[in-house]
Amino acid sequence: MSAILLMEDDSADMAANKAHLERAGYDVYSASTLREGKMTLESRHIDLIILGTVLPDGSGIGFCAQIRERYDIPVIFLTHLNNDAALIAGLEAGGDEYMTKPYSLAALTARAEALLRRVRMEKTTLRQKDTKEFGCKL
Repeated sequence: MSAILLMEDDSADMAANKAHLERAGYDVYSASTLREGKMTLESRHIDLIILGTVLPDGSGIGFCAQIRERYDIPVIFLTHLNNDAALIAGLEAGGDEYMTKPYSLAALTARAEALLRRVRMEKTTLRQKDTKEFGCKL
């Protein structure tokens, strides 16, 4: 089962997203601040981050850039900032997807599943390349 870190400053959105993703079969950890998110990343195995751009203690875009220095975890930005400058900043910081509010829970789940599927496929491809290179069988 994949684990998702949901970082959101709006408690109603957090609760709805968490409940929907858990019903879809994910382990969901939630954080309403960058500090809580950092602690969760350091203490849990996380497969995907859904990240707001504005959190009470700082910028989600800046946090994404920090994540990229240390982790190779896909990031979906989920935000009310609906302009090209914010979208470009999010993607340049290392985000994989950028969704604006309002959004559908089904679309959020589909994007999460697509990113997780891509990561699994990439890991499988790397294992197969390593196996061929070293003459091992899986």
